[in-house]
Amino acid sequence: MIKKGRKRKYIDQNSSIRKKKTNNNQDYFSAKGKKVCAMKFNSSDCRCPLKCTEKLAIGQRKKEFDKLWNSGSYEDRFAILLRSKKKKLCCKFQASIY
Repeated sequence: MIKKGRKRKYIDQNSSIRKKKTNNNQDYFSAKGKKVCAMKFNSSDCRCPLKCTEKLAIGQRKKEFDKLWNSGSYEDRFAILLRSKKKKLCCKFQASIY
């Protein structure tokens, strides 16, 4: 029996796989079929009033960035952002999610 209906462009990319890849910071295809690249660490000076580059070394900022984007779920990312906001670690982590 042949199934009628829409054929998917990318067979391996259903919504649950997209969600897992999004939360684990991996490349994936959006629901509209566009390729979405993983977030990459940017070591440039953000010139924020919190002086992130002076307070945190590049290695520590990279470690925090990786911890944020490889957390595995939206709730974990949100919790990390709240903790960093309380500690006032860096505004770059807060801006990169939105």
